[in-house]
Amino acid sequence: MPLGPFTNLHGMAASPILSKGNLVMALDHDTDSVLLAVGKDSGKTVWKTARPSVVHGFATPVVFGNQIVVPGSYQLIGYASDTGKEVWSVSGLTWQVKPTAVVDRDTVYATGWAPGADAGQRQPLPAFADAIAAADSNGDRKLSNAELPKEWKHGGSWNFIDLDRDGLLDEREWSFYNARRTAENVTLAVRPGRATGDLTATHVLWKYDRSVPVVSSPLLYDGVLYTIKDGGVLTSLDAKTGEVLKQARLRDAVDSYYSSPVVADGKMYILSENGKATVVKPGREWQQLNTTDLEEPCYATPAIMDGHIYLRTMNALYSLKGSD
Repeated sequence: MPLGPFTNLHGMAASPILSKGNLVMALDHDTDSVLLAVGKDSGKTVWKTARPSVVHGFATPVVFGNQIVVPGSYQLIGYASDTGKEVWSVSGLTWQVKPTAVVDRDTVYATGWAPGADAGQRQPLPAFADAIAAADSNGDRKLSNAELPKEWKHGGSWNFIDLDRDGLLDEREWSFYNARRTAENVTLAVRPGRATGDLTATHVLWKYDRSVPVVSSPLLYDGVLYTIKDGGVLTSLDAKTGEVLKQARLRDAVDSYYSSPVVADGKMYILSENGKATVVKPGREWQQLNTTDLEEPCYATPAIMDGHIYLRTMNALYSLKGSD
């Protein structure tokens, strides 16, 4: 039987999490995005916080002390777990975020990649009033796809910028479109402390705008942050400073990556889209140990429990146990 609060709410690809007895979900859409908390036993809404500055996204929230942290369009935001009130925010993420943030005791690490937001690709647009003056041929104070000059074209699906799907861009949609064309693919570290409000200029520890993962979430292990980018580029970063420690392509695993890296028994395991399973010895100067071909697609992150590693491919579920 469907629970009341869920009947008309649909998420993108974010998973729900448990926090303080509540099930918390990020429902990020092109319009009316919200962060929702419902009682895990009752299914009743405990709080619901609008995310008006966020369009469609895929990142799962994470628990950070007494806060819920959610990456989203252009921002990383911390919310109070008990009320859902926004506590702090940091601007600088890209326009469509898929990876989940990871947290240490006092630091949040987030990353996000989207097309057109690499260094050298950003193309700012004129202000809405100037765009209307230059291109609104029928005087309706909105812009159609046909009215956009070639140099303003989106280079992708019109639905990515026509957020309400009415065939026209209004001022809100234009502002999101402009932000999209100036967004930055980046991995960053934030230490909020007890601060509130916009922490962009004061609490960002470091930023790195190269080899940013597309879907995979970063891995934090023993003071090193690891990211895996499409093409099999594995990067280790000093978690405190953002210094690149080692960056190289994985041998025999030059592929796309949806699964996130994990560590078990002192080894890192990374699965590619086409089923290349790579084992790495973690460290500032990590070492690739082995790559095995599972010979079928893999999109799920491995799960680790009771000495077993569980791998799910397109057609099978594997349970692997090391030798005693």
